[in-house]
Amino acid sequence: MDPEWKDLKKKLFNGTLLAVSFGFVIFTVLNIDHGMTRGWTQS
Repeated sequence: MDPEWKDLKKKLFNGTLLAVSFGFVIFTVLNIDHGMTRGWTQS
């Protein structure tokens, strides 16, 4: 197997993993923020 191709696959995998985790964190933060503001206004 071509080492360059392996490196490209690794970079692609890392990039995808990074994008997924970033998206998950942003989604979670937005969700928590939404729930918090709702909780604060309720009390």
